[in-house]
Amino acid sequence: MEEQIVVEAVSASATSGPVLAAALLGGALTGIFTLLGVIIAYHLARRSQSKQEQAVINGFLQAVLDEIETLWQRYMDGMGVKVESLNEGEILPIYPVLNDYFTVYHGNAFLLGRVQDDDLRKAIVTTYTGAKGLLDSFGMSNVIIQKAEAAYDAFGVTNTDFYKAKADAEFNRAAQYAVAVKKSHNETKKHVSELLRELRKALKKAG
Repeated sequence: MEEQIVVEAVSASATSGPVLAAALLGGALTGIFTLLGVIIAYHLARRSQSKQEQAVINGFLQAVLDEIETLWQRYMDGMGVKVESLNEGEILPIYPVLNDYFTVYHGNAFLLGRVQDDDLRKAIVTTYTGAKGLLDSFGMSNVIIQKAEAAYDAFGVTNTDFYKAKADAEFNRAAQYAVAVKKSHNETKKHVSELLRELRKALKKAG
């Protein structure tokens, strides 16, 4: 009887060993697959967020391209061609600057810091800053021209040397300032051309 009990105990022990090992292995595999599932889900979520972020940035870059391209073409069709044909000693015509033309840039400036390309980000800022400076130059030119015209009108009414000298001085000042405006125009034109090229390249790369 004792021998039978010992044999049964040994048999039970031999059977429970593989069962326990299988259970432990199964638990370990379950844990590993669960962890892998969590890792995969995390990376898929990150990839989805990255794609969404890139889509937002691409939309911003496309909007900047459209705004700059449209505004510059409109400017060149009007005042821009007059600036480029300006000869030394001539003055500019009045160019009304009434609106804030840069709606996309000012309305989405918070996205600028999320553009990863440092050179592209700098090109955007440089171009808009230059364009704003050009508009400010036209605003100052308008003031100088209006003063010159007012002095000339006063000379026509009074026919005095004082107003003639004042008109001549204001027109000379307007002609000198026109040179500065033309320089600002040329610099901005260069920045616009470079920015449009870089924007198209970035958007094409993003696909």
